[in-house]
Amino acid sequence: MGGGLLLGAAYVSAHLLGHRPLADEASPYLGSGPRQTLRAAFEALLPTAEDAAWAADAVDGFLADTDPIMAEQLRLALKVLEHWPSGLRFSRFSRLSVQARQQVLADWTASGLTPKRQIAVAVSKTALFTHYARPQVWPAIGYDGPMLPG
Repeated sequence: MGGGLLLGAAYVSAHLLGHRPLADEASPYLGSGPRQTLRAAFEALLPTAEDAAWAADAVDGFLADTDPIMAEQLRLALKVLEHWPSGLRFSRFSRLSVQARQQVLADWTASGLTPKRQIAVAVSKTALFTHYARPQVWPAIGYDGPMLPG
C-alpha cells in the first residue's frame, strides 16, 4: 500500500508541475510518453542508441499482446521514472544526458525507497533480457545459441 501510494503521489505531483508534452513517438501499446522514457532508459543501459530503439520497440510490441495488468504497471513505473528522476531536479528523465540517466538508474537501484529500487531493477532487467535475447548479439558474447536435441 505504501509503495503504491508513493508512486501515485509522485505521478500526480509530476502532472501538477506542468511539464511540456513530449514529441509523439509511434507506440503500439505504451503510448508516446512512456515509450520515450523506456527508450531513454534503454539508451542508458545498452551499448548503442540503435540497440535501445530496437529493444524498446520489441518490449512495446510484446506488451500489446500480454497481460494488461503487468503492462499497465510498467507504464505507471515509466511515468514515475520520467517525472521524478532525482529529487528536486525539475527535468524529465528522457531529457537528461545519457550519463545523467545512468546515474539516476544507479541511484534508484541503491535507493532506500523500495518502489524506486523495483522500477530501476525492472527496467534494467527488461533492457538486458531483451538485448541479449537477440541472435545478432550472441556472437559478441560467445554464445552459440540454444542447444536443441538432434
